[in-house]
Amino acid sequence: MKKILQIIAGGDPGGGTTHTLQILKNLNLSYSLGLVTQKDSYLLKKSKSIRNIKCYGLDFMNPLNIFSLASLRRVCGVFNPDLVHIHGLRAGYFYYFSNVGLRYIYSVHGYHFLQNNIIAFNLKRCLERKIALCANYVILVSLADKRIATKYNLLPMGRNYSVVYYGMKIYTLKKASAISRNIAFIGRLVKQKDPLFFLDVVEKLPGYKVTVVGGGELEEKTRTESKRRGLNINFTGFLSHEEVLKVLPKFSAIVMTSRWEGLPIMAIESMLSGVPLVAINVGGLNEIIQNNHSGLLVESRSPADVASAIRRLDNDRKLRVKIILNAKKHIKMQFSEDKMIRKIYKIYNRCLYS
Repeated sequence: MKKILQIIAGGDPGGGTTHTLQILKNLNLSYSLGLVTQKDSYLLKKSKSIRNIKCYGLDFMNPLNIFSLASLRRVCGVFNPDLVHIHGLRAGYFYYFSNVGLRYIYSVHGYHFLQNNIIAFNLKRCLERKIALCANYVILVSLADKRIATKYNLLPMGRNYSVVYYGMKIYTLKKASAISRNIAFIGRLVKQKDPLFFLDVVEKLPGYKVTVVGGGELEEKTRTESKRRGLNINFTGFLSHEEVLKVLPKFSAIVMTSRWEGLPIMAIESMLSGVPLVAINVGGLNEIIQNNHSGLLVESRSPADVASAIRRLDNDRKLRVKIILNAKKHIKMQFSEDKMIRKIYKIYNRCLYS
């Protein structure tokens, strides 16, 4: 049986982590799979419960940690994979500089360098190109990322690549409740997701019940700022992916205020569960949502405009029903887990046997 090693640096709940878990769960009978991720992470703990998966925890937090480079080389030597699947730039960085020399697939889970200062921008752009240049195959999660790759010449001429959307297991989520004016922000409390902007939106929605689900580097600041503004927000802190799926149907709308995105899996999960999505139109969100048809996209970073879209969902019953029905239909057709896994399986075989 061919061996494939998954390498993902973070391991916190999110699109890349969920995607990697889906690969491990669905393809562990087709290949001998291994995982390298951040030690003591959510992903490492979840993966250890999957049968036949070899799991290795390393320290990916410090990019200058030469011991992690040596440890990654050692793991690759012990597992001896026929193919490596790298997820994200940080994992790509460690793999590239570890000089392992095995053939690999590189998955881009969103390009994040656009938000950096000029020095970090150029360093990360150069590294993205080098990792893609040496890869046997590149996977992008959205057409938006493909446009970025084309604009900044990140996919060298002739490089094999394809867009593979995230997918969700269909028919597994609870039916959403009919309670109105009960909105939530669900995601990591980090700069990318911009939870402080969400507070600006909440200020314009008096009378709404509001929940923030997630943890991260901005959690304490967001809680403090919410209290300072006198906002009545329920902060749940970190929840596991399973716990998020249980609470998701309780809300009348999910609000996404991200500064940038690749293809956010929360949008897919929300739409499939029958909870309408209101989001600022960034990254690949318009590949998931058709505005006024399967969700509401806001073009400006205006708290008033986002709040207005949320109120539309509560005030226009016909629009709400239309969005819920169309969203579920669209996700089932285009973003199923089975469809995603079939594409990954074909890519693996192409790289293994060509």
